[in-house]
Amino acid sequence: MNELLLLQSAGLFLLLLGSAFFSSSEIAFFSLDPHQVDRIKETHPKSGGSIAQLINDPTQLLSTILIGNTIINIGASILGFRLISALLPRGGE
Repeated sequence: MNELLLLQSAGLFLLLLGSAFFSSSEIAFFSLDPHQVDRIKETHPKSGGSIAQLINDPTQLLSTILIGNTIINIGASILGFRLISALLPRGGE
């Protein structure tokens, strides 16, 4: 039982890291102004081109980020509920 709780805790931690990744990527992409994208393309042509292509379709980029974050957060909620349920005694017992 303790091994299962430890594994679930590690899974929850990884899911929270995934959520942080999606949230921070949203902030990073949408805080770039066109001048910054141009500078990135000059110094790192391959990465800069990919970033510019992603930013050119902001609706798809935002949708992808939010769907990924929502899936991760649903998993974290389910796993967190299972952890709390396993750690706290049942009502009346």
